[in-house]
Amino acid sequence: MSAHTSDRRRPAVPATLRKITTSASLGRASVMARGSLQRQAGGPAKASAPEVARAAAGRRMADRNDVTRWAESWIKLWNRGDVAGVLERYREDVRFESPVAEAITGSSLVEGKTALGRYLDLAIGECRALHFELDRVIWDPELNDLAIIYIAEIDGQRRRGCELVTFDASGQVMRGEACYGVQHDR
Repeated sequence: MSAHTSDRRRPAVPATLRKITTSASLGRASVMARGSLQRQAGGPAKASAPEVARAAAGRRMADRNDVTRWAESWIKLWNRGDVAGVLERYREDVRFESPVAEAITGSSLVEGKTALGRYLDLAIGECRALHFELDRVIWDPELNDLAIIYIAEIDGQRRRGCELVTFDASGQVMRGEACYGVQHDR
């Protein structure tokens, strides 16, 4: 086993206890997440995306409800153009890869939160209109990895996107990768 592989391994979890969120369970997870927020607040859920992000920060993502809420609030932050809110979720030493980063900065790898902020500001500055729509999430609790699958509408062009993030033990993103697919019809 390589050193890279060994530092990503977590204690083994029996397959029967492992929960993976797929498109089939996303709807149920979203309903459960809303119900949980409503019970905690004593009424309809009204938590803003930054409140959800702050509530999730500082701890390991516990279950699919956590990661679904995290992804939903991540989408809302992007739709508002709130780069600072997005950056709150990342560690200072984050490593992020994207083909868009390569086109803008000359390197597909962006290292560090400050560099990531500069890159995101440049990338958003290139867009006249940006809107993300969550499709589904896929969660691997053993590795603390989340795949956010979404439709990105940028300047009228719709494409499927996937953001792969790995959380550290405190719930901060330590590694991320943006992947983009083919044109997506409405």
